[in-house]
Formats: sequence, C-alpha cells, structure tokens
Amino acid sequence: MTYSDIQGGYPGIGNMMEDPQFIDPVNRNYRLSAGSPVIDRGTPAGAPDDDLDGNHRPMGSGYDMGAYEFRPAPAGDLDSDNDVDGLDLYYFAVVYSNHTYPEADMNDDGLINADDVEQFAQNFGGR
Repeated sequence: MTYSDIQGGYPGIGNMMEDPQFIDPVNRNYRLSAGSPVIDRGTPAGAPDDDLDGNHRPMGSGYDMGAYEFRPAPAGDLDSDNDVDGLDLYYFAVVYSNHTYPEADMNDDGLINADDVEQFAQNFGGR
C-alpha cells in the first residue's frame, strides 16, 4: 500500500497518518475540504483518469489521495457542500439582510449589495 492516508499509520512510499478533512464523513460525503493534507499528495500510478464524480484527474498540481479530486467551492456555496442550492439561498438571504458574513461578498469589493445577489443567482443551481 502506497500513497495512502491510513489511520494508525502504515509503512510505504507516500503514506501518511493525518485527518484527511473530509467535508462531511458523518453523512458519507468523503470529498476533500480546502485544507486537506491529501490534496496533491497522491500518485498517477494505477489511479483512474476520473474521480467518482467524473472529474478528470488531476485537477490541481497533482493527484489527490482518495476517491475524489478536490474542487474549490463555487462562489455562493455558503454551506460548503460544493453546490449552490436552496440552503445557500437561505443563508444568503439571512446574510444579505444583516451584512455579518464576508462570504456573501461574492465579488470581493467589500460591499454586500445587489451585485452580489446577481452573482449568486448566476451560480445558483450548480457549480
């Protein structure tokens, strides 16, 4: 076994023993969070051309360990589930109304305004 993240550790080239930082393992979402130590730490040897979501590998500077390549969350993904959907719309409405979360500043201009709503609407319903 090589280039694997193994609880308890295991000797082998490229192996590691760290929290892989899955998005939501309790609900079986084993996609990688942005800070995951397994991003770009895999090997192309024996790896499939695409991950389980059908994304071509690699997506970054190297192959990621595991079944999924890391994909940065799209603008508007306020709940970090890699989709811009109804829950994000709810969060956005709350955020937009009280201006407390910088994540709602979709265009990074320091303001939360109609321009951000427009960009959110463009991303709504997908990646």
